[in-house]
Amino acid sequence: MLANPNDAGSWFRGQLKCHGIPVREVIVSPPRREAELCLFQMSAISEEELASMIRLLGETRSGVSVDSLHLDILPQPMPVSALMTRALIVVFPGSSLSVIQAVIRVSD
Repeated sequence: MLANPNDAGSWFRGQLKCHGIPVREVIVSPPRREAELCLFQMSAISEEELASMIRLLGETRSGVSVDSLHLDILPQPMPVSALMTRALIVVFPGSSLSVIQAVIRVSD
């Protein structure tokens, strides 16, 4: 973890400026051990119920409070007659996300 995201963001901004690289979009590639990506499948439920179930699953699998996690949920298209619901889930530690956002905010 970075000791000072503000210093890292300032350094990053200087490097971008030095090399003439404009910042329009940011793509972050965290270490694989930081994030968990999984396909969730269960009996057909509404999107609201899906979000609640996934939050519970994220908390259960990670062993930490869901409030300290960042969850992205992408429901997968299924035929209306399908008896299953599928979603792609990304679970990422909120503390890591906060540091990344701080570095990017300062470097902008």
